Amino acid sequence: MKNIKTIFLFTIVFISLFVLAHLIFLISFSPTETFNEDNYFQNHKNKKVLAIVSHDDDLVAFSGTFAYLRELGWQVEYVSFYRGKNDSLELNRKNELQKVAEIQKFSDLQIIDFEFLKEPEKAKSLSVPYDELESVFYLDSLRGYIKNVIRASNPDIIFSLDDVIGGYGHAEHVIVAQSIRKVSEELKLKGLISTERIYQGVYPDSQEKAINGHLSIYQEAMKDYQAPEGMPAPNVQIPIRKYHREKMAAIKSYASQHNNLKKFIVYYHWYPSWLYFNIFNREFFTIIKI
Repeated sequence: MKNIKTIFLFTIVFISLFVLAHLIFLISFSPTETFNEDNYFQNHKNKKVLAIVSHDDDLVAFSGTFAYLRELGWQVEYVSFYRGKNDSLELNRKNELQKVAEIQKFSDLQIIDFEFLKEPEKAKSLSVPYDELESVFYLDSLRGYIKNVIRASNPDIIFSLDDVIGGYGHAEHVIVAQSIRKVSEELKLKGLISTERIYQGVYPDSQEKAINGHLSIYQEAMKDYQAPEGMPAPNVQIPIRKYHREKMAAIKSYASQHNNLKKFIVYYHWYPSWLYFNIFNREFFTIIKI
């Protein structure tokens, strides 16, 4: 009996030390920087947000902020592109997005079937130098879709990923973010929309290096885009701890994308939402005024 108690006690101590060590390891991925908290949403009279992304699961960069905005009475419209293959994987992803739309209570959800690449079979890398984007992607058509969406919505604020390296280097993230910025500025100049800002979801430098730094696509992207600093630096942070359940539910709804998401939302599947988002308790944005 004494041996059993000793083994049990040893096991408990071992597990406790392992959990503690892993928590310390997990914290090493969290940002060390602090930025101004954004009160723009609280003081705004009109309350419509439009998010446009190249892939449905890009939403996880803003999902905590969307919960916060909805609490303040904002409407959130969401637009995601798909390749239009409608194979089993794509249909499954569309179903996953519909589930997320219910969780996050979007006021509108649009799915656009559109193949970005002119020659998909010749795609060699996820990152594409800026001067080659026009030859690789159907940029005019993409801008046309985005223009129609923005004009129809006329949102106060647009959410996207960053237009420098697209998070970790994905060229489709870059072209959508760049198109949003270009089209919005043109429409605003012509007086066709009243949009005031673009919020681009980013990581602070410490978090970016900790999470992306070892990825070959990220290292290649910084060379292709001549962006040694990676993503643009944040202007603001938005606390999201309060919305941990909704954010985790949104992330876990993208079950088909788990192997990709776990690279950027490290160990999210190991911890309860309250603990995980007590560590990763902020979302960060660089603001572009239109």
